[in-house]
Amino acid sequence: SFALLRDDPRLLGFLLIVAVVGYASDPINTLAPAFAVAFDRPDTTAGVIIGAFGAGAVTAALIVAGRAAGSRTRIAGTLVVTACGVIGFALSPWLPLAFCFLFVAGFGYLASNTAATTRLQLGVTESQRGRIMALWSVAFLGLRPFASLVDGAIAAVAGVRVAGVALALPALAAALVLLSPWGPGARSPRASGRVPA
Repeated sequence: SFALLRDDPRLLGFLLIVAVVGYASDPINTLAPAFAVAFDRPDTTAGVIIGAFGAGAVTAALIVAGRAAGSRTRIAGTLVVTACGVIGFALSPWLPLAFCFLFVAGFGYLASNTAATTRLQLGVTESQRGRIMALWSVAFLGLRPFASLVDGAIAAVAGVRVAGVALALPALAAALVLLSPWGPGARSPRASGRVPA
């Protein structure tokens, strides 16, 4: 599996996109009860916070379903949407406004993840797809416990709002890398089902 990444570094780039999107969304899942308290609401509001994020993700699923993988520019755009949604939520002084930002963040989260995952699957041959998806599982799920440790530690030291902003910043950095000339997304000579850059 790691040989695939060595032979085609673009695949590593798309795995990193999956990871940073997971990091950006982690404060919403892990720190939702603390955010509820930050908005002077009972901690049971955490379910509504996660639900608003999920509503945005469901909307993205309905819009992007059946579409081919997005261009590098579109993926960068959805990463910016994710990061700005999370940052807006974290800094919002008013819970109804925060719900709007959560919806936006959920939309960007699923749109980014779906586009990167599609490009991963289409960027390898059918015989390699299981191996690349095993690495995808590590990027999507395996790194989330570390994200929880990081945002919990930041929240304990600097506050829950700072933690939300801090974990969204890697998604913005990934968007800048995607827009750069060396970002992932060029055509793969090894791919059987190529997608346009």
